[in-house]
Amino acid sequence: MSRSAQELLQEVLGLNARLLELEAKGADLTADELGDLENRGNEIGDSLPGEDQTVFYLYWKKDVSAKEDKPSMRLGLRARFMRDALKELTLVLKVRSQIDPLLDGVASKTIFPRPDGESPLILVVDDERDVRRMTVQCVQKWGCRTVEAEDGPTGLEKVVSEKPDLVLLDVMMPGMTGLEVLRKLRDKTDLEQLPIVLLTAVPLDPEQLAGSDLGASDYLQKPIAIKKLRERIQRLLMIAQARKNPAAYALTQEDLA
Repeated sequence: MSRSAQELLQEVLGLNARLLELEAKGADLTADELGDLENRGNEIGDSLPGEDQTVFYLYWKKDVSAKEDKPSMRLGLRARFMRDALKELTLVLKVRSQIDPLLDGVASKTIFPRPDGESPLILVVDDERDVRRMTVQCVQKWGCRTVEAEDGPTGLEKVVSEKPDLVLLDVMMPGMTGLEVLRKLRDKTDLEQLPIVLLTAVPLDPEQLAGSDLGASDYLQKPIAIKKLRERIQRLLMIAQARKNPAAYALTQEDLA
């Protein structure tokens, strides 16, 4: 980053305060006011690294024109998406401001280890052996431990027995699909925060995946871009680590809500 996580965090907090002021105006909120705020957010977004920028812009630049007919309602919905984008980015930057100094001297392609010093454990669930093995080999090169499952039921068993830090889950599998596996995992209260990334050859709506009906942490479309896979895993593990130990990253309950 051209600017440190701490510097960006201060700008984001200021931006969030301004957004709250604008939302308080209700129906008096104007498109110009929200547009000025969006431009300030774009400057911050352009300073973010790959995956942080992608996730931020997903909601910061969300097109709401097809969701609401009334201009005032569109502005309110637009402000809500902007607030969600700032909230997520605030959490990420708070964690990065603590982690970045620790990454000095660590190979850029290495996944950050768990607090106990162990390498993260990644479960790869995919019925295609070649794809599964390629994914496993990539993850192992990044310093992670791996466990494999060739179908949905085995994947469910491995989650319970191996307790992975993150799951890479293929969607299109015979018998029990990845979406069925996901629903069963999210039904377990102790697995609500487990990072689960769906791998799919069919385009899916990121907004739908973020919803409570499915509960996927993220998704990647096949064929998988290796660099994007590493960045996505790193980001999700970082956030999961912070949620498990919020005090170590100076996070509040509001940050985690």
